[in-house]
Amino acid sequence: MARKRFIIALVFYWMCLGSSAWSETYEEARRAYDNDDFETAVTIYKKLVFQKDPYSAYALARMYLYGKGVEQNTLEAVRLNKVAIGNGFNISGSGYAAVTLGWIYQTGEYAGVSKDAGLARFWNNFGAYLGHPAASDNLAQIYANGFGVNKDPAIVVKYLKEALANYTVAQNYLLAEPDEWLKYVASDQAVIWDARLVYRKAIKTGDDSYKFELDQIYNNLVNSKQIESSISLKDLQLAFELENYKLAVQQAKSLSIDGDAAAQFYLGKIYENGLGVLQRNINAHMWYNIASFNGSVPAITAREALTKRMTEAAIEQAQDQAVKCMQSKYRACQLDIVPKSVEQRSFSYSASELTDKNIQGLKTLFLNQTTVERKHTQYALKFFGLYGDKIDGLWGTNTIRALKSFQKIQSIEPKTPKKIIDSLVGELELPVRFIQAPRAQKSIPTSQKNPQLESLRLQRQALELQREAARMRAEQQALDRLYDFGMSLAYPKY
Repeated sequence: MARKRFIIALVFYWMCLGSSAWSETYEEARRAYDNDDFETAVTIYKKLVFQKDPYSAYALARMYLYGKGVEQNTLEAVRLNKVAIGNGFNISGSGYAAVTLGWIYQTGEYAGVSKDAGLARFWNNFGAYLGHPAASDNLAQIYANGFGVNKDPAIVVKYLKEALANYTVAQNYLLAEPDEWLKYVASDQAVIWDARLVYRKAIKTGDDSYKFELDQIYNNLVNSKQIESSISLKDLQLAFELENYKLAVQQAKSLSIDGDAAAQFYLGKIYENGLGVLQRNINAHMWYNIASFNGSVPAITAREALTKRMTEAAIEQAQDQAVKCMQSKYRACQLDIVPKSVEQRSFSYSASELTDKNIQGLKTLFLNQTTVERKHTQYALKFFGLYGDKIDGLWGTNTIRALKSFQKIQSIEPKTPKKIIDSLVGELELPVRFIQAPRAQKSIPTSQKNPQLESLRLQRQALELQREAARMRAEQQALDRLYDFGMSLAYPKY
């Protein structure tokens, strides 16, 4: 009994003594860092991270990323940035940890982690959602460079506008010289560099007229017309009848990529007969096929007749081209023009809202998961601050609302529920505390038990008993060491 009281008193003494050391603050760590005393900063930050301080987790992550006071370790930096986010740093820190993660995957400059377009967009999207201008600037680079996406100058300018709107003097590093930006952007489009220059001038001078100029650049890109909208099917038919095939070709192309089935039939006819273009059966078959799909009856007859004169390989190629053309919404149809309607749609970088049908698809996918997988999804939503309910693996209003928010933040197209959930959980591990063991079944007579299952149950039970015994031994050994150490302090040996 005396020994037990002594240990309790000793532990209490250590707690009191240790409170002075554990009272070290984030500001003390910052001062140590500013004075290049990195070892002290690391020591304090580690203690504060243990206390779940999100600011310290982010600060320590940067020290691991740049090798300040510790050996450079990108994977540890990634882990600590996620710890910071999980502890709420991104809510109060306006997205710094998310931006850092996005930059790590965007540049691939840090040892141990390679470039990853999907993760770069994932974390920068989250940072942009939290209003960090560097995240928007990074996304502008991604679309200027075509890193995992199609290059799109309008989206580049839109992200630059977003970065400018969220800019504060704390982000002066966004004023890097254009050549520094060029290090990460392989683009030869003059409009992008003009927009970048205007963007930097707006930041540097604070002149609102530059913001207006950036707006004008964006509006000009969005409103640029690559196709005249005044062309009608009657114009095409008239040009065809007058044998003005060059004009007929341009009109047929313009109307075809806007989805006009009759014009698509005419374009098939043009390619089949080589009228104003080189004769190509494959192209003719492709457009007959597309026109047939869109409801043109003459195109069906023309396609069947043409099929008889083509090889199987050529037919297969034509069919593949038709599928590619339609899947790209007429952007990849081997033509020299781009559809106006599609071009304008491409400028929107926000995914459309989830419909009831999309929600039903998400619900089905969610409920088809195991309980642990459903909890993983909810844990990830909670990690990003989108879900405030209990992590129970049950489908409900809060889960729906959180998934909607995540889909919108990440600009994921709504018809891909699997992509939404896969993107959500891909970077995060579910803590062990949420992985519950299956409930014990009611006991049944031994005669009805499966011998193999009963053997496995007994083995598992024996293993659990061994683990509990090992835990108790370790606990007793720790108490013994604590007692011995306390006695050595009380009665030092000379």
